[in-house]
Amino acid sequence: MYIKRNLENKIIKYLETPEIIAVVGPRQCGKTTMLKQIMSFLADAISVSFDDQNILGLFEKSPDDFITAYVKGRKYLFIDEFQYAKHGGKILKYIFDTQKIKIIISGSSVADLTIHAIKYLVGRVLVVNLYPFNFREFLSYKDIAYLKIYDEYKNKFSLSEEKPLEISVPTREKLLKYYEEYLTFGGYPRVALEENIETKKELLKNIYNTYFLREVRDILGLIDDYKLGVFIKGLALQTGNLIEYNELSNLTGYSYSSVKKYLNFLEKTYICKLVRPFFKNKRTEIVKNPKVYFIDTGIRNTVINDFRGL
Repeated sequence: MYIKRNLENKIIKYLETPEIIAVVGPRQCGKTTMLKQIMSFLADAISVSFDDQNILGLFEKSPDDFITAYVKGRKYLFIDEFQYAKHGGKILKYIFDTQKIKIIISGSSVADLTIHAIKYLVGRVLVVNLYPFNFREFLSYKDIAYLKIYDEYKNKFSLSEEKPLEISVPTREKLLKYYEEYLTFGGYPRVALEENIETKKELLKNIYNTYFLREVRDILGLIDDYKLGVFIKGLALQTGNLIEYNELSNLTGYSYSSVKKYLNFLEKTYICKLVRPFFKNKRTEIVKNPKVYFIDTGIRNTVINDFRGL
């Protein structure tokens, strides 16, 4: 079952512009599925993935042959897993400047895409972020009737008993039950579509161990998975609070500067989000510690192995 993503309309609008579209977001959040859906409505479109070493090799070693094979005679070129192209930005700039084709790239790491592509494409690229399902997208799969109710009353939707929704108690309780499930297990599409609780947990564990830990370890060149796991768990336990850098340093043995560096990478690989405090004095704002939140609450709960409800 395909769930329409809120980002689709924005991307479709951008198809009418000349710029390259770069869709970035965490692994397993549905980028490939969404782009295939968009592509299915387009004529003269082709999709390639740099997971395929033959295609990647052709792109990197012989751009003109790549153009002949995949660009000539087409209006749209979709490239998935673009971060694997080490010099992708330079080559993509060449294709953009010499060929009349709309290019859409996707990748799972802002860090890699920035290094390998975006810095060469200033003025030529529009970057959009796709995240796991938001609550509305989650509801569109769970119960279309409750989605309509949510759309109608969302400005009044509250967990507080002091401000009840102007709907029946059973309906409100059902909405809150869906919301609790969403907060507990998050919005990764494969997880959200799974009904069995234990399977949800296993899927989340797989996403965290196979994709997040591996990607962060590889980008940072770390060897000790255990220390990295302790570091992320320490962050998970600080969720919603000001980050205690010294506490994380003492917990892991990482230096203070390494803690700040690794936090920056965790944000760029879509594990967490750092929220900076607001001050009228910008110098004060810069030096104050940010708060940390996980992009997906299901991943956060997986890290600390706590799936209790609200």
